[in-house]
Parts: sequence; C-alpha cells; structure tokens
Amino acid sequence: MSFGRDAKGRATISSLCRMFVEEYATSPADERVPAVLNAIGACAGFASQIAVWRELILPKGRDPGDFLVYCGTGRSNEIFLLGEAINQFLFSTGPDRLSFLSVAAGGLPATQLPNIAELAGRVVRTFGSDGFGTPRLPANVKLSELPRDALARTWGNATEILKDCRAGDWPALLGAAAQALRGGSHQLKALPIPTSAAVTILLEAAVPMSKLNPASVAASGIDAPTYSNWGQRALRPGNDDAIEARAAMPRVPEKRDAVLTERKIAFVNMAGAISAAIAADDYATIGEIFGPNARAADGPVPCDVLFLYCNFEPSGKIAGCDRSLSDLIRDCGATVVVIAWAEPADYFVNAGFRAALQQVGNPPVNLTVTMNRNGEYFGRFFV
Repeated sequence: MSFGRDAKGRATISSLCRMFVEEYATSPADERVPAVLNAIGACAGFASQIAVWRELILPKGRDPGDFLVYCGTGRSNEIFLLGEAINQFLFSTGPDRLSFLSVAAGGLPATQLPNIAELAGRVVRTFGSDGFGTPRLPANVKLSELPRDALARTWGNATEILKDCRAGDWPALLGAAAQALRGGSHQLKALPIPTSAAVTILLEAAVPMSKLNPASVAASGIDAPTYSNWGQRALRPGNDDAIEARAAMPRVPEKRDAVLTERKIAFVNMAGAISAAIAADDYATIGEIFGPNARAADGPVPCDVLFLYCNFEPSGKIAGCDRSLSDLIRDCGATVVVIAWAEPADYFVNAGFRAALQQVGNPPVNLTVTMNRNGEYFGRFFV
C-alpha cells in the first residue's frame, strides 16, 4: 500500500476516524476529544506489539525472545512484555519509516514531544500496581475512562477495520487517524486542545497498552504465550531486532512533485460530528499536497483554498452561526472555495440562497458547490 494515498489506505483511515468519533459522540463535551485520543492511543500501543507478533515472530516461527522480554510481577501475577521492536512501531521518528508517533505528531517540534524515556520508565515502575495505565493528563483535561477500558471498548472494532491491512501498518494507520482528529476537535462538537497536549494523551495511553500480555486482551488474535524456553536475544546489546522491525514498517511516501508550499488550505467543519469522518478523509487525501500549510479548523482561518462542511439556512447563512457564506469567505481570505459537504436540501434552488451566493465574489472567488460527493472519487478528483 502507498501509505494513506491509495483508495484502500484512505478508506481505512476514514473508517477509523468515523468509528472513534461515533463511539464517543455521546461523551460529555469537555471529555469527548480526550476520550477519542485516549482510545486511539490505547489501540495504537497494543497494535505496536501485535505488529511484532504478526510481522516478525509468527510468520517464520521465530523465538519470541528474539524480539520480546517478558516481565512478571508478584504484586498482581500479571505478565508484561517489552522490546525495542515494539518501540520502533510505536516511537520511531527516522526519516524513512512511519511509526504511530511520527504520523500522529506530524509537524510537532521535537521540543514539544513528551519525554518518552521518562514515560516508559514510569510505566515499567508501575507494573502490577494501581498506577499502571493511569495517565498523567495535561492541565484542564478530563478523562473518565482509563486506557485499558478504552482498549477493551474499541480494539475489536479497530481490528475489524484494519483486518485487510498488514499488521505492520496498523500503528501508522492509527497515527493517521489521530493526526486527522487531533487538529479537528470541532468534528466532535467540543473545544480544541493544544497539539502538544493531544500527543501527550495519545502516548500516556499507548505506552502502557503496548506492554500488555496479549492473553489479557479479548480479540488480540494471538494465542496465549507459554513463556517457556524463550531465548534472551532481545536483551543482548547490538542485536538486530530494531533493524528487522523497521523493515516491516511502512515506508515514508515519496514526496509528490507538485506540492503547493506557497498556498494554504483549510478544511473548516462547521457541521460537527455528522461530517467529521468526511472532513478527516479530505484532510488526509487532499491536504498532503499542501504539506505543512494544510489545516483543520471549526471556524474562519486565513487560507487560499477553503473546503467547507456545513449546513445552510434558506437565507444563505451558515446554520448554527451568525455568518453568511460570503462573510466566512471574506474572513478567510480564500480565493478558491469548495462547499465539500452539506445535507441535501432544496435551498440550492431557493431564490434567497441563490441571491446570497451571488454576493460571494468581492474580491472574485472561484466557488464550487458539491451536490454529490460520489464516494471515494471526490478526493481523487482534486488530487
């Protein structure tokens, strides 16, 4: 798969976004975005271990000890798994491969990332205690569900969506879903949170869940390990487990020749959760052409190209706000505008609405009104 660019990749990312949004759509408004990020992080952490099993161990009947180290604790009689191979799928930020973190935190400076070594050390120190899997949340962030509960709640649905993809791609695909939703909290009708805080929530959930015994997770797809006669290759310095793991990770796609680095595009979703997955899919498919100048928002932001998701009143005003389409375009400064989603209605032939559209054009604007998105072909038309 050309990661995230072909129809299969885009459909998978879009389906993941839709599943997580719908799963937590009824959560309290101030917890909705953290809840989604917590669940994505939990699934991505466990998926990083599953990738090791399904890509490196099971296909050739390898000794699990080549890649994993098991650790028992007398406090709870639980067994936890560690290994550099897991860390590669989860954390690697090398220039040629995609991990969960490299995709989910794309564009975030390294100085704003959590201290991964400190986080991983804390997780190990809490094995078997009540503190294991209890996230340390950024200020003013509320979360009523622990990562382990979120994993139990969403893992089965996530794997059903991912089942036709390589397990080595799972962490990065979940990272793409996180990236699409972390900057688009408007899609859940909730207040946005800073990107650095979003990444903290993701990793506070992902790291402990990456250590779980697969026998303790329903629908893990891995037979309960016996832990007998495991070798200790994973403990030896200088072994090649990280190299083997990286070979199983998705490659960073080659850059397109036509990247519009001097133009800004915004995907503005003012319809909330009902158009969240569609907006996220367009962001993933079309936004990459604009590189770092692609942005998701819930209101007017400066841009050259505007993709708008909203409902309209017959008067031409955008439903749920005091702006008309003309006002919004003027506030954004866009010269190319695509009404990319709106609920079917007869206002397109309403005289008042048509009159409002005629007001758009000072300064001149290229306006496209989408009557039928035609499924996955919509994004392909623009790229």
